[in-house]
Amino acid sequence: MERKVLTVPLIFSIIVAAYLPPILRISIDNSNILVVFMTYMCVAVGLMNRKISFKRDEIFLLILQLAIATIAVKANLVSLTIIVLLNVFFNQYDDSANLDYYTKISFLFFILVVMSYYLFGFNKTYDSAMWRIDSLVDRSSIGFTQPNQAMIAWVGTFFGVSLKKNQSNKCIYLLLLVVSTLIYYETKSRTGYIILLAILGLMYIFRNSLDRKVSNLMKVFLVNLPLLLMGISAWMTTQANNSFLNSLLTGRPVLYKKFFDLAGVTLWGTGLIENQMLDNSYLSMLIGKGVVFTSLYLITLMYLVLSAREISVRTYIVFALFFIYGLTETMLFKFELLVPIIISLHITGNINPKDNQQKDRHYIK
Repeated sequence: MERKVLTVPLIFSIIVAAYLPPILRISIDNSNILVVFMTYMCVAVGLMNRKISFKRDEIFLLILQLAIATIAVKANLVSLTIIVLLNVFFNQYDDSANLDYYTKISFLFFILVVMSYYLFGFNKTYDSAMWRIDSLVDRSSIGFTQPNQAMIAWVGTFFGVSLKKNQSNKCIYLLLLVVSTLIYYETKSRTGYIILLAILGLMYIFRNSLDRKVSNLMKVFLVNLPLLLMGISAWMTTQANNSFLNSLLTGRPVLYKKFFDLAGVTLWGTGLIENQMLDNSYLSMLIGKGVVFTSLYLITLMYLVLSAREISVRTYIVFALFFIYGLTETMLFKFELLVPIIISLHITGNINPKDNQQKDRHYIK
């Protein structure tokens, strides 16, 4: 019961913040204020109750993140600290029920928005059409502010279900496939759909070992995957004249080069692309927030992977595909997608309870 007092309100707040932009049509930065407030409050309560503690490297990383935000004079850069705090919080409150809470709340909000769209025409003005290959394609927003955002919202619920330990019910996976296909049919969000199909396919291939831990070599690859994808993103800015790649990625390489030439890469970023749909998390971060912030963010992602004592094959698949998804969507900073992954990192079921002792942890009084 004591765990629910903190975990449920925090999870609820993160999901609510994700749905405020389509419902109240406010900016993502403003909705994230709720996430920042609730995260700091829940962590503070945990500290006062001596339920939460920090390792030395976590304290150093937090100080560094706050310093960067202060030097850059950008309050939204404080969001980096939220990733670390959420990881520390769910490491201490490592209950498998957290994933159930997340999935149920996320699915409830998703259904409410979609039903409002079909019953009352909610946000129907955000339906759009786009030229794809050789024809015009109609895309439904199904209640969100953009068709791709609808798919991203479903991805959160999808993560919650697929990350559940011992989840091997074929009917559940079939249901995920059917719902994902229906959402794709309405939104025509190809990359999101492909990512979900890849997750389902890999989980089927490794169905007999999903809850076993991955090797240290695989963990090293996951740590370095964001760096590799950053390199691929930079390479794509040089492929504006590649007709095959442009057709495959719906003209994204041309867009990447346009913004790269317009703003370039600087230490602290530029506001020129703050409200632009760059459709690449790595380039959007590099150009918009700068080299310093991007480097620190990549370090934070590495910290997430390394902080997990053990990673299950199930979590590994979702985490790796989450990174790859960032190649074609601006979604690496969506806390509602990070939360189920962070929760799963600490409830793999492979962790020896004795290892959870506070040997290297230091309480902040």
